[in-house]
Amino acid sequence: MALMLLRTRANIPVVVCGEAGCGKTSLIGFLAGVVEVEFRALNLHAVCILNHIPLFIVGSPGSSKSLAIRLVHQNLRGSDSNDEYFRTLPQVFFIPHQGSSSSTSDVVILGSQFPEDRDDYSYSILSRIMMCVEAGQPLILTDLEIIYGSLYDLWNQNYITMGSSDDPKYFTRVALGAYANPMLYVHPDFRYLRNK
Repeated sequence: MALMLLRTRANIPVVVCGEAGCGKTSLIGFLAGVVEVEFRALNLHAVCILNHIPLFIVGSPGSSKSLAIRLVHQNLRGSDSNDEYFRTLPQVFFIPHQGSSSSTSDVVILGSQFPEDRDDYSYSILSRIMMCVEAGQPLILTDLEIIYGSLYDLWNQNYITMGSSDDPKYFTRVALGAYANPMLYVHPDFRYLRNK
């Protein structure tokens, strides 16, 4: 917060992102009161866009990131904008990544090497990995040596093929302790990177 206050006092743009109800508006109001300047959240966003500062919209799944992108895109169309105020602002050209139909989210999973985390944590992480494999989401794994052996057949592409030759379905075996899933579906788009 101190860094945000210093940036605001120096008239340097500040981007405030977060989920609905997390206190962004209160924070902006507090900063405006301390700096004794009146500004609106919209003006902050406009300053970021006008100065060619990248706008990153972050949040957990279901927190309306795509809606936020769509609202910015629909309103900041320069002279073609529907609202008179937005017509005074330049048109924004988007280089979409998240939120476009042609992209997917990469899932990054970081492991824990604490001994007390090994059992429950391993089952939890293995479940997340299995969901990504079935959904075809790209996966980035690091520090997960404790479960790499459970996914041996997946890493080595030891697949069981079912279905017709025109439409093959691939399955692999996953095992962790007493838990075993001999038929985990492997989506054709599944890709991974792992730190050995």
